[in-house]
Order: sequence, then structure tokens, then C-alpha cells
Amino acid sequence: MADYQLNQPGPTIQQAIDIALQTQSLLSQEATARINGDNQRATIAQLEAETARAQAAEAQCATTAQVTAETNRATGAEGSLQTLIEAIRALIPIAATNANQLADKNFVNSSIQSNTTSLITNNGNPFGSVSQLRQVTANEGDYAYVTVAAAGGTYYDRYKYTDGRWALEYRVNSTVFTANQWAAINSGITAALTQKVVTLPDAFTAITTEEINTICV
Repeated sequence: MADYQLNQPGPTIQQAIDIALQTQSLLSQEATARINGDNQRATIAQLEAETARAQAAEAQCATTAQVTAETNRATGAEGSLQTLIEAIRALIPIAATNANQLADKNFVNSSIQSNTTSLITNNGNPFGSVSQLRQVTANEGDYAYVTVAAAGGTYYDRYKYTDGRWALEYRVNSTVFTANQWAAINSGITAALTQKVVTLPDAFTAITTEEINTICV
């Protein structure tokens, strides 16, 4: 190897060497940084995958026209619903509450019929048979009793006149009534009348002839 003779003084040569070493260090650091940066960059495959995902997501997003159409539809539906609510409110009386609820037409008609019905009898007595009862025409809701001979005694079935015919409702508590008991049922006696009879005296004092003459003078 050939020898070289440097004409520069020692400090100058040392300074050049230091600069060269610093430059080499900087170049090494830059190379390392670039390698690290390259490693952190997405590959072409990753970029293509992300592009495809973004395009698919954008395809699912509603267009401006679709958003506008849905807004118009929702606004129209809400308007129709509000109109319906107002129409229902107009039908509800102000006095209606949870404690004072509305009654439908059928309930009102049924209540009126229940309060205006009459007992239909066979000259004051129950009918002897269903066929006899069915020969009688009554008003809607009227009721009658039919005597039924069964094991254990005589029973009374209650019939109701509905939809133009007599329909069986129930047997009166499945209880056997005597003739006197049935007469009491049909007599119209009430607790007030019973109390009035009870308060009457058991006997009266006979008036004498002298008392009659005194009254007549």
C-alpha cells in the first residue's frame, strides 16, 4: 500500500476526520429512519383492501335524494298521525277520566234494556213448558220463568227474550220453591212493605154500641 504524505497541519486533518465521521453517522441514521418508515408504510395489498372497504361503505350510504325522500315520508306520516290524534280527541268528552271511563253503544243499550225489561208471566204464574212460553212475543230483554219438574222437586228456569226468541239464561239457584214462596216472589213485596205490616197491631179493640151512638149524635 502506497504511503501518502499530507501537507495539512495535524488539527486540520483531525477536523476533516471528525467531519467525515459525523457525516457517516448522519447517513447511517437517515438510512435507519428510511428503513423504519418503509416498514410502517402500508403495502399495496393493504391499500387495495382499504380502498375496497371504503368503496363498499360509501355504496351503503344513502344518497342525498334518498335522505330527502325518507324525510318527506316521515314528515307526512307524522302529519297523518297528528291529524288522527286530533280527530280522536274531538270524540272524547272533557269529563272522561280513568275513573270516569267511556261506554260504548252496545253497553249503553244493554244497560237501558236491563232497566226497562219486564217479567212476563202466565196469568201471574210461571209458564208450564218452554213450548207454551215460545208462543208469547215480548220486548227485547223481557224475561220469564218456566216450571221444570226434575228429581228432587220443581225448579224454575229463567228465559230471556233476545233477538226475537226466548233463550235460556239459567236455573234459579237450582233451588226448589214452594207455591207460597213463588207467590211471594211475584207479589212485589219489598222490605219497606214488610216492615209496615210488621208494625201493625196484632189485634183491635171492638167498639161498643154506646160509643157508636156517641159518635153519631
